[in-house]
Amino acid sequence: MRRAILVEAGHWCAIPTCRQYPVDVDHIVDWVKVRRHEFDNLIALCPRSIVGLATGLCARHHPTRRLGGSVASVTPSSC
Repeated sequence: MRRAILVEAGHWCAIPTCRQYPVDVDHIVDWVKVRRHEFDNLIALCPRSIVGLATGLCARHHPTRRLGGSVASVTPSSC
């Protein structure tokens, strides 16, 4: 599943204003809340964006996906 997420994102950070690499796979809705690893709840993010989302520096909203790449619906002001 990790490979599929990375391929979908083109091995780049899914935050449109970031586009850094290397990236890792993170949960859109925290794993603690859903307790499952599902494709639709995973996204490729760089370490800076993962920290920004985890610490609240970036606002996390409902996830969206589009064909040809994954895009989290986040406010990228600090990401």
